[in-house]
Amino acid sequence: MDIHISNLTLTLFLPVVLLLFTWHYVSSRLHPGLPPGPTGLPVVGYLPFLGLKPYKTFTKLVKQYGPIYSVKMGSRIVVVLNGCTVIREAFVKKGRQFAGRPHWMLSKLNGGRGIANHQPTTHWREIRKFSSNILRTFGDRHSKMEAKVTQEVSYFMQDLHKTDSKPVDLRHNVQRMVSNVICSICFGERFEYDDQQFQKLIHYVEIFFQNIDSKSATNFLPFLWYLPMKANTAVEETYTFIMRFVEERIESHQATYNADEPRDFIDLFITANEEGQHPKKNGSIEEDVHKTSYNIDDLKYIVIDLFFGGTETVIAAIMWSLVYMLVFPDVQKKVQDELDKVVGREKNVTMSDRKELPYTQAVIKEILRMCNVIPMVIPHETVEDIDLCGYNLPKGTTIFGNLYSVHMDEDEWSEPHTFRPERFLDPNDNSTVTSEAFMPYSAGRRNCLGEHLAKMEIFLFFTSILQKFTIESAGTNPSLDGRHGITHMPHQFNLTATPR
Repeated sequence: MDIHISNLTLTLFLPVVLLLFTWHYVSSRLHPGLPPGPTGLPVVGYLPFLGLKPYKTFTKLVKQYGPIYSVKMGSRIVVVLNGCTVIREAFVKKGRQFAGRPHWMLSKLNGGRGIANHQPTTHWREIRKFSSNILRTFGDRHSKMEAKVTQEVSYFMQDLHKTDSKPVDLRHNVQRMVSNVICSICFGERFEYDDQQFQKLIHYVEIFFQNIDSKSATNFLPFLWYLPMKANTAVEETYTFIMRFVEERIESHQATYNADEPRDFIDLFITANEEGQHPKKNGSIEEDVHKTSYNIDDLKYIVIDLFFGGTETVIAAIMWSLVYMLVFPDVQKKVQDELDKVVGREKNVTMSDRKELPYTQAVIKEILRMCNVIPMVIPHETVEDIDLCGYNLPKGTTIFGNLYSVHMDEDEWSEPHTFRPERFLDPNDNSTVTSEAFMPYSAGRRNCLGEHLAKMEIFLFFTSILQKFTIESAGTNPSLDGRHGITHMPHQFNLTATPR
């Protein structure tokens, strides 16, 4: 009987195994023009070998396969780009051909709407350009936006004074500060830090980011989406809550909208939509001379993109700035000395002071290079057949851009794993310099939409806290090796802040 069962099991099992290996072999060789890469396993491909921080694994593979290679990940073949030269060739020089987005997990939630996940259509280009112009207007130093950021920093500083130099974890304080800046831009209002709806919003955004990473395999093994997994439920529930939060504020804006007094991003988008829906008149003849493709239904998805893109990444950058100043107190002292000399301790730091603070700018750049807030860009997709570095990538190829490999490239940076702000200073006149291999906000058509605003927030926070406080580790120094996830965030740590 046992022999019979074993034979039956073997008879059923072997064909399945052979079928899986045949499928894996055939699917891995569908496009002979793709670059070679590591061999994975049937069905799951190379997913089991990526580890908790795939960007580091991808960087190690460069030594064996070069800066561009293919990796089988579940049901997808992914082409991974590493290093400054290859990534700029694809995303900048051939940006149009690489501007697509693969159909991935978030597309199931937003239908590919908004900006981050939208395909590069004419409609996408219009709403992205419009949104970028608004953020630049808000982020300009002559606008009210600097005042809003400075105001939120001042509330943060008040809370920091209340700690009375006792150990504190500032993560939630930073969350509230950054989230309120985005709320000011999008909704025209800031929230009190103890507001329950505001606290719930921040909590749901945090839960969303915690679970979105654990679902990354869903992008390559789509059947996982339909399984009753905790992460699936968490992502759907948090996205639904955030969507409703945004919808309620859009509805309120529509009810109180005044075209002559736009209050925020939502009002400006409503204005653009109204102008597109109601063409201007020329005498008695109505002519469609101001036709746009702005759609009020797109607004909620764009606002959510702004909130996701403008909170977690900036929070991570600010938290890393604290970490590096704790680990490198000598650098902290040099920044403070420069601030004392240029600004003093009484006057608030402004964006107009930035050009006179080259060492401070260099420190911020080196922190962003080292911490790699976004180690890998949101996946791209080729929109047509395209040649890259001697390989033929067919239309619809999923592309990974490994920014970590750019910032840790020994050909671009001397001792890349060493924290050295001076690398961003010109030795001749001590002015700030940059490099094409510095791309914390990515590059090309899909670069960070809120780069201008993010730079303002990071600069004003960093300079304001070091102008007024000296920070020290409460116990051992925090680790420079952060948590894995879409956003590279430091592990939890405490510090003490002593007024200067």
